[in-house]
Amino acid sequence: MTAPEVQDAVQRLLTKYSEYMPLELLLETNRLDYGDYQDWREGRLENLDAVLADGEQDICTWLDGANSWAVELGLAREPVVHHGWKDNAGTVLTASAHPKLNALLSARFRRSREHRQLDLFIDSAPTVATGELIDSLTAGDANRARGSLERLMRIAPDHRNRHHALTLIDALESTTPVGTSQGVRHLERMEREWVPAALELLGARRRDFLVPLWRDIGKALEPAEFDPDRPDRHASRAYREGLDWEGLKRSVLAVGDHAKEPVLLARLAEACWRLRDRAGAIASWFTLCHTAPDEFEQLIECSGFPDRVLKDMWRLVRDQDLEPEITPAWFPAWMLLKEPKLASILEPRRTNDIPSRAYDAVMALLAHPQPDERGMELRRAVQSVHPGLLAYFLAHFSA
Repeated sequence: MTAPEVQDAVQRLLTKYSEYMPLELLLETNRLDYGDYQDWREGRLENLDAVLADGEQDICTWLDGANSWAVELGLAREPVVHHGWKDNAGTVLTASAHPKLNALLSARFRRSREHRQLDLFIDSAPTVATGELIDSLTAGDANRARGSLERLMRIAPDHRNRHHALTLIDALESTTPVGTSQGVRHLERMEREWVPAALELLGARRRDFLVPLWRDIGKALEPAEFDPDRPDRHASRAYREGLDWEGLKRSVLAVGDHAKEPVLLARLAEACWRLRDRAGAIASWFTLCHTAPDEFEQLIECSGFPDRVLKDMWRLVRDQDLEPEITPAWFPAWMLLKEPKLASILEPRRTNDIPSRAYDAVMALLAHPQPDERGMELRRAVQSVHPGLLAYFLAHFSA
């Protein structure tokens, strides 16, 4: 990752959680799959070394950069002890067998505490009891959470977290939804009750509580048809919230005309990216360029758009003086020239609109760049739809 990428990712985490944790950065940047993270928490992995996408040295290098940026932002480093969940609850976990990487991942960065009075408050009995309650809820242990809540109520009978805690305990004790009707009811409760309570009580740790509930909803909703007027009632939305990328991909592909639905294409691209299938993600984004250009432009302009190369090329092409102008519909053809290896792994569009014809012609030209009869025919085809694309090809690929 470049320095701007690291800074952007840290800023997104601060905006989302009001703190920065290096372990969260691994998840945010797709270097750690949430399923592997869950296996580690629940005791099926001794540490994370075998499942990290990059090597120890590379990860240490950019975590050092991220941590330095956090300090520049005025955040203070605090040590963190990671504990297991469910049957592994109470176990102190080791993030890495490599001492430096383990130290980097056993930390969080938050705003400095300026007053001793605040330290006293943070160490007070109600705060400690609330921390135990949050640990129990995050671990998915309803019985332990009830015990923690009872202890908190004895210390602070009027504590404001009582209602939120009861709501979340109820969520843990609710039966697993089966079928579309139950899935919809759980989804409604999730939106109306469980998410707001988790946001209020669990804060930065709400994701780990909510993910299993979202995944259960996704399974229940899988038989439901996709309704374009209510796209959030589809299994793909629940799987996305539950970070189940295989489930998300499966549920989108089960929709026969998913390529005509921008929201499904965007979800499919995200799933492919998270599953480290960059070609699949780009194929979906390129389809969006042709079928829903406004939606593609909104996606790629977001700070969290994951493919930095694509984003940089999009920003570059907007400054090019080309005719016709490189709008989203023309962008895939331009991108093939900037990253030619894509031409050998993506499929042609085979549709009749002019930008699609340009895309197919550029793809064919990159596969046959020689100036023989076939090559000259392909050059004329590109010239006829977009002279600027041919000019770029001649400047960079022609001997």
